[in-house]
Amino acid sequence: LDRVTKSYVHIDSTIESRDDVFVAEAVLNPNLPPFLFVDRRSSMLCGSAGCSMEILAPRSGKYVPFQSWTVYDIQIKSDQVVNGWYPIVLSGNTWIYKNGKYILR
Repeated sequence: LDRVTKSYVHIDSTIESRDDVFVAEAVLNPNLPPFLFVDRRSSMLCGSAGCSMEILAPRSGKYVPFQSWTVYDIQIKSDQVVNGWYPIVLSGNTWIYKNGKYILR
């Protein structure tokens, strides 16, 4: 993932370092390649609601912005499928995929 991180995840050196950014692949739709989850833990990007979390979608051999939140906890409910996608639990709230994005259930 280091190559992907360097190519697709911008690190703002004025407020964060590579040590503040965590990247993981996760499947959101069983029929699509994995998405990238970018968790930014810099003190400048975290507050009482949590830290910045971005999701990048695979598209034509690249990753493009998909959705972002400020969260302190994220889980993918891979035991369920709603509208062809796995629900996401963000800070205790369940979000489902509908009309091109995740919305609060």
